[in-house]
Amino acid sequence: MTDVLRRVAILSNEKSRGVVFNFASDGMVEVRANNAEQDEAVEMIQAKYQGEPMELSFNAAYLQDVLGVIQGDLQMHMSQSNASVLVNQLNDEFHQYVIMPMRI
Repeated sequence: MTDVLRRVAILSNEKSRGVVFNFASDGMVEVRANNAEQDEAVEMIQAKYQGEPMELSFNAAYLQDVLGVIQGDLQMHMSQSNASVLVNQLNDEFHQYVIMPMRI
């Protein structure tokens, strides 16, 4: 996920650094970003996802900070597209991180 985020974030808007995650129920997460020059990057990540399809936008730098300290698989707990997201490493209940989604 770190590599995908780094590649997609290159084409994100310089001010917001926004990256969109589209969680679908088919086991794939679409990660995309675009900028004012109409450039767009889209990549897919394989993931287990439960719940209704949801689309969230994050500041790529904030998410990269969290991914930089997580070793291995991660879990993201979310309830709504505009509510905070709890991120932790799989099987690690001692370290938890909160990321707020943003509007793009």
